[in-house]
Amino acid sequence: MLTKEECVEKYKEFKNTKNGETPEYREFLKFARIDKRILIRFFGSATYSKLQQEAGDTPNRLQMERTPIAVIMHSYGDLVTELGVVPPSSEWTMRGLKPSETGLRKAPQKVVVLILEATRKDKYDNFSELVDRYRNVDQNSVEVIKR
Repeated sequence: MLTKEECVEKYKEFKNTKNGETPEYREFLKFARIDKRILIRFFGSATYSKLQQEAGDTPNRLQMERTPIAVIMHSYGDLVTELGVVPPSSEWTMRGLKPSETGLRKAPQKVVVLILEATRKDKYDNFSELVDRYRNVDQNSVEVIKR
């Protein structure tokens, strides 16, 4: 049975074979012939970063900050106000608004996508009222349109 210490040693060994270069996660799993679930059992969340730290290395974890839902909704509201219509996703992308269109498809932003898709399907006489309703939404109280 593999131990946590053996995983750390495998990491150090692999790093040495790469002339001190920081190994990537999938490369390490392949080299060490370790299933990722074993690492999770030993290190929990941020598994590979914690393994790297245990081995005395600096984690090479990508630091990504999520765009707060309130910021997304405010940006969307500004875009709708500017265009005067419910915009297609290409307008969002063209302006470089964050998160990207694919980023919007990930949680928790996925909730926003559901709201936006609902707004696109309905015909609103006073769309600015709907925009104002969601422009000030905060991270903890996302209201889904109910019909």
